[in-house]
This record gives sequence, structure tokens and C-alpha cells, in this order.
Amino acid sequence: GQDCYIRISDRGGGIPPENVERAWHFNFTTAPQGMGELSGFGFGLSISRVYARYWGGDLSLHNLENFGVDTYYRLGVPAGNLEGKEQEWEKRRHYVSCHGYRTH
Repeated sequence: GQDCYIRISDRGGGIPPENVERAWHFNFTTAPQGMGELSGFGFGLSISRVYARYWGGDLSLHNLENFGVDTYYRLGVPAGNLEGKEQEWEKRRHYVSCHGYRTH
């Protein structure tokens, strides 16, 4: 199969360099408090990467300090049909649940 890439860009000023690695941690946010009802909780990037990896892809950030962030969502597209690939999906489920995703 081939991979599919989705690029999401913003011009929100980027992530301060000292916080780039922390951006993947659950509950970490750089959003101002009270920004909106459903934003700034620190779950968007971390949970999106978990789902991408679960389905055979990945999520990466390209930080442009003082400008914005480009986020690349790579979705793994399986070759052929999914018949007989249950074991492969089980491995992915195990990977997501057991590989040290931070919860703080």
C-alpha cells in the first residue's frame, strides 16, 4: 500500500523550543487559560499520534518558532484487503497500550 499524508498548518506563533518535546505529553498545553470550551486541554496532539500509530501511521511536528507549526499526519494504507490481518491489528493495539505514553 501507499501512505497518505495530511498537513495541518497554523500561524499561532509556534511552540517555544523548550516545550516542543512536552507537546506530546497528555495534559500539556500552551494555550491561554479560558481560550475556549473545547480547546487547550492538552489532548489533541497526544491522542492524534496514538490513533495514527494504531493504524500504522504517525504524527510529526515541524515547529516554526515565532510563526506557527506544520503537523504531518501520516496514515498507513494497507495493501490489498484486510482479510486475515487481525493479528496485525492486535499487534498495533498492544503497541499503543504498552509503549510508555505519558499521562501527565
